[in-house]
Amino acid sequence: MHSKKFHTIFLGLTLSTVSVDIFAAGSSGQQQAPIGTAAGQQPVSKISSIDEIQALVDAARYDEAIGKARELVKSEKSAPAYTLLGFALRKEKKWSESIAAYNEALHIDPSFAQAKEYLGVAYLNQGQEKLAKDLYADLIKSNPTLAEILKSEATKQGHKW
Repeated sequence: MHSKKFHTIFLGLTLSTVSVDIFAAGSSGQQQAPIGTAAGQQPVSKISSIDEIQALVDAARYDEAIGKARELVKSEKSAPAYTLLGFALRKEKKWSESIAAYNEALHIDPSFAQAKEYLGVAYLNQGQEKLAKDLYADLIKSNPTLAEILKSEATKQGHKW
């Protein structure tokens, strides 16, 4: 008796799913405008992915990258997302916002080496050599390659480490 009850519930769920699919496709079977948009209008864009934002950064389209990254970090609180936001902000010379984004990345993942290296560069650009040097010392232990990149940036700016 219990098994019949289970099948009835399962059948009910299956039918409701089919009816939703038919409704979403339209009664004529032709493709309709995406749900939530009027015919002829573009659907509301989905939140960009890290890869899409990285492509904008790679193309030096920093303002667009900043906008998309800000959308992304509202839903994806990740160190890579905040680091990418910080990088685009730094390229636009928005130093305090950039530093805040890198710090948020490190709050989420204190071991995220890329955020440390980029934060070090931002500190150098702001004349905060001591803070950059502290990050360099940490990177020497955790990621010597990124430590050398930070040191190279410091050297370019005339610092002797």
